[in-house]
Amino acid sequence: MMHVILTILKIIGIILLVLLAILLTVFLLLLFVPMRYRLHVRKQKDLLEIDGRMTWLLHLIRADLTVKQMHGKAVIRAAGFKLKTLYFLKKEEDTDSTTAESTAPNVASEETASESEVPKPASEETIADSTASKAASEETIADSTAPKAAAEEPTSKNTAPKAASEEPASENTAPKAASGKKTADNTKSKTKPGLLGRMMNLIARILNKVLGLILQIPQLPAEVYDKIDSIQDQLCRKYDALQKKADPFLSIEAEHMLGKGIRYLRYLIRGYAPRKITGYIRFGTGSPDLTGELTGLLYVLLPEAGTGYDIEPDFYELVLDTDTLATGQIRAYRLIWVGIRLILDKEFRTLLRQIRGKDKNKTSHRGPGGLRKKAASQLAKSGVEEAA
Repeated sequence: MMHVILTILKIIGIILLVLLAILLTVFLLLLFVPMRYRLHVRKQKDLLEIDGRMTWLLHLIRADLTVKQMHGKAVIRAAGFKLKTLYFLKKEEDTDSTTAESTAPNVASEETASESEVPKPASEETIADSTASKAASEETIADSTAPKAAAEEPTSKNTAPKAASEEPASENTAPKAASGKKTADNTKSKTKPGLLGRMMNLIARILNKVLGLILQIPQLPAEVYDKIDSIQDQLCRKYDALQKKADPFLSIEAEHMLGKGIRYLRYLIRGYAPRKITGYIRFGTGSPDLTGELTGLLYVLLPEAGTGYDIEPDFYELVLDTDTLATGQIRAYRLIWVGIRLILDKEFRTLLRQIRGKDKNKTSHRGPGGLRKKAASQLAKSGVEEAA
């Protein structure tokens, strides 16, 4: 029984060791196997082409970048299979087609709306109304004559309904006349007043405004002082808020971290800078002085890998032509090493606490914030002494 348990534990231990070895190898690969990059830039007059490539672990993971005339894309592949494609700017043809498709339904809707909004001729409407009224009168006549269809009745009885039907028509016209009178009265009432009336109204409005201003004169100084005080309070609050945010960056810890950050940045640039640069660059700003300054700056910033790189300044024309090929590699252990150094640094941790506002200790200032606080405290002490 014990032998079986020991064998099971042995198998479990072997599996755990294998998994640990796999994780350790992956971690070491991520740390020390470099990501190699290659960047080729061509610029001549109006032509701009950029070809970039980044590979890792014998092209197992690969990313390709292509830019032509400010329209580019990036393709990410793993083991030869395309994972994702990122487009920086779409082509103009695609945008034109999408705009055409979006405007097509609007044109169709406008056509249908215009067809529906076309008014019918007045003659057709009047003819339709007249035919409807004729049909209604014929139906009423047929209903009235149907029970009296005997041949012995005189014709005077058949004409009686016609007279009765004419009476409502005359009654219907009466409201129209009344409405016409009302509209006439309304138009008379809505007529603009004369010149004298408008002048009187204007004078009355001016007098009301003048009286209102005269009545508000005693309250004006208090309102002005209140507005000045509110504006001053708002400015003081904003200044205090800005100073609270800027105080951590004016402390001694921030000054020390600035020097350390520059050293760390140099360390990263030395590891990630291109190892080989070939080609040429021809540039000119149109100003001889500025072109000379840029030429000296380029010679200073150009790494040792660019000893065979040609810099051709043009002191008279505004031009930029280049054909540059740069290759290099990136290792992750440099970033991890810088991150560990920052986490273990006490000054960096205190600076982070100060930025977040979680540091209860007072910070020592060398900037204008500390001087302002000292001046305020001295003024307060002098005011107390004068009052005593």
